[in-house]
Amino acid sequence: MAIIILSGFFILDRYGLLPYLLIVAFTFALLIFWHSQTRAYRCENCGHEFEIKFWTDLISASSFRQKMLTCPACQIKDYATELVKRKNS
Repeated sequence: MAIIILSGFFILDRYGLLPYLLIVAFTFALLIFWHSQTRAYRCENCGHEFEIKFWTDLISASSFRQKMLTCPACQIKDYATELVKRKNS
């Protein structure tokens, strides 16, 4: 992120605002995609563990290590605790 922000001075000066905004948007999309592939969530109400898709990760409200989601098991909308997925061996 620091590289993107610092390179902004060069990109803005040379190419303008639109290319810089496109690069920033693409970088954020990559980070959100990575996040949705490496994280799962646990419902605070029933304990069900589940994964979410990129679009859900993009638009869901979140706080530190929690995200406002609807549990697919109990259908309760509440903050779910973030879990790190294990790598397949």
